[in-house]
Amino acid sequence: MSGCLSPQLIAALQYPAYWNRAPSKWGGVSDWDIFIMKEVPGINRHTAHATLAAELKLLECELPKSSVAYRQTLTMKSCLKDCKKDPANTKLWETQMNALTDAANRSRIDLSNLESAAFNTGSVLAIENFRARAAYVMCL
Repeated sequence: MSGCLSPQLIAALQYPAYWNRAPSKWGGVSDWDIFIMKEVPGINRHTAHATLAAELKLLECELPKSSVAYRQTLTMKSCLKDCKKDPANTKLWETQMNALTDAANRSRIDLSNLESAAFNTGSVLAIENFRARAAYVMCL
């Protein structure tokens, strides 16, 4: 339950699930980053923070200036401007990028094994599976 956000404002937000709770539970930029990494696997820091900035701008424009949610919005906005100086946030994104790199490398190894199996067996299904997987990995 949001308590302080109108249904119209919740509907206008791109990620209402994050905001549809007490402002004291919103946390900071790193909390947003953890949320968005789960919601959008593979997202990068720039896109995550640009999305947060857009959400905060909307909140800032629509919330009553005397509300706790408005004050929390301004706090998050200020932290977002300085987040590149935050070693914990930098470490969070380094960890995320390393995990994505590892996953991509594993996918390519799995793809190599699948290719070998597909063409060694001559199975049409295995070859189709390989081609579908290859198309997916090339998008990573």
